[in-house]
Amino acid sequence: MILNTENIVSLISDTIKTMDDFPRYDGDFPRWEESFRRVESHIKSTTDGFFGEDKKDRYVANFPLRENILKLIVKEAYGRMPFNKEYVLKSYQRFHGGKPYLFYPARNAKKLIILVTGYVSYVSYNRFSWFFDEAEVWDRDIAYLFLCDPSRHWYVGKEGSDDLEIYSEIIYKTVESLEISKEDVYIVGASMGGYGALVLGCKTSLGGVISVHPQLSFKSTLRYGHRLWAKKISECGVNFIDIDDLFASSDIIPPIYLEVSRNSSDEFNLDNVIYELNKKNCVYTISRHASLVHETASPSRAKIEAVINFMELSKKLNSVDDVA
Repeated sequence: MILNTENIVSLISDTIKTMDDFPRYDGDFPRWEESFRRVESHIKSTTDGFFGEDKKDRYVANFPLRENILKLIVKEAYGRMPFNKEYVLKSYQRFHGGKPYLFYPARNAKKLIILVTGYVSYVSYNRFSWFFDEAEVWDRDIAYLFLCDPSRHWYVGKEGSDDLEIYSEIIYKTVESLEISKEDVYIVGASMGGYGALVLGCKTSLGGVISVHPQLSFKSTLRYGHRLWAKKISECGVNFIDIDDLFASSDIIPPIYLEVSRNSSDEFNLDNVIYELNKKNCVYTISRHASLVHETASPSRAKIEAVINFMELSKKLNSVDDVA
């Protein structure tokens, strides 16, 4: 007898809840799954086992259970949902102006962190597994907004489009719903996401920007030698703005953390970017490292938190100077 997902989840979670000797879920899903798989592999040969003979046949026909089903069983049995991409997209993805985005709320929001996805051709969100609350009570003071641009037009859209305005509206709308100041909003991205973070951070006057290996100019993007990149960025036309020109045309520049490798394409136009930053009243950090490749796992969660803490401290120091 093949059962549907809802029946499987209900039957097995009800059984687990009555078993005192079955390992409890403590937040370590791989370990819990390992315990379940050991039992699962022996059920067919068990005569008085795990589920009892009256239920055994109904389960065996459905084994081995998919990981996604096991996570739903954990949610039903223990009230916690291990991170699952399909579940998260179904529950927390939204749309505005045809653009998908993901939002994790906070019960007592005091800060918003925006994570901007890099160059991918499908809907995906950078680092969204890091910040998911398995209990889904969101009892914290930091909310998270995840942006993606599967059209791969660097968050500014094809020439003549209003993509940049749409992404900006998503940010404005989210900030308003949380009833916080834009000063308490930080935006993070790498590569194309790093470029998007810089452009959106300046356009919407956010509290700080963390940008890793962004494309600093149209020419720098061409130097990577990726023909599809060149095609996509050329389609942006005048919508794409070099980062030095972005800074030159911005009245207010938020605190900037800019991480740049020794890759010749990554660092192209960096001197002009620094020149424009030096002409502005702003706080910025340029982090150089020895890597010769564009690809990077940076920024880590620890680095994001450390940089934001530094930006918040710098604001406090500046406010003291202003008062003095």
